[in-house]
Amino acid sequence: MIKKEFQELKEEFAAVTCKFEQFNKKINEIRAKYNKYFFDQIQTTKHIMAETVLLTNLVSLKTKGESDDTIEKTKNDFVNKVLSEEKEDILNHTKLTRIADNFENTSKEDNEKFEFLVENFILDYHPYVNINMNPNVQNVFKLLMKFYYENNIGGFEEVFEMNKQALSHPELAEEDYNRAQTLYNQFKMFYQKNYNDNKNKFPLNKQIVFLNDVALDSERDELEIAIKKELKMNEAIHKDYVATFGSDYKIPFVIR
Repeated sequence: MIKKEFQELKEEFAAVTCKFEQFNKKINEIRAKYNKYFFDQIQTTKHIMAETVLLTNLVSLKTKGESDDTIEKTKNDFVNKVLSEEKEDILNHTKLTRIADNFENTSKEDNEKFEFLVENFILDYHPYVNINMNPNVQNVFKLLMKFYYENNIGGFEEVFEMNKQALSHPELAEEDYNRAQTLYNQFKMFYQKNYNDNKNKFPLNKQIVFLNDVALDSERDELEIAIKKELKMNEAIHKDYVATFGSDYKIPFVIR
């Protein structure tokens, strides 16, 4: 393979890699938006289900004659775990809301400029495309792609300018062209698997939710219906719990 043929191969693969990274960015965008708009419903469902599981387990332990100490420890361990998870969920919600705002508050023109910048960046610096990238700058590359996935244009441009020289790399020698071609084919298989694994799963299966306000309201209604179903089971186990222990118990979540 001569240099001209390899350059054409490299540019073709860079275009495929760009599509792969755009796909990953879309996953991040939909996940962030879904969390932003439906966080309350997501958390309410999670809390109801956790409480149902806990009370069901406690009633079962009491029925089997387990000691009060065992029952109390089981309750405390479970409650501490889910309350810790709630704190993480709230922190994650703040981060995802910021990411969603990045997508929603960036103009179409700025987005197009950003995508053009990243397309060229992938051709010149992406380690899948440029297989001889210095391992010492891999973390810089990962940070840049994180900014890209979050549509953080300012962060990307700032870090890129600061590290442009460090990210540079020598051209491949002709004896490495075939090795690069082999890696390109392997990466393409990885891209296809990633696409197949994610195309019909959350969050991509929720893209239609963000077409318009009607779709948003419809999704919210569906989530509320699901919450009511969970509440029926939750109310039933609360009655069993009161009958078993003589008093009720609710997990002290911050968001209820």
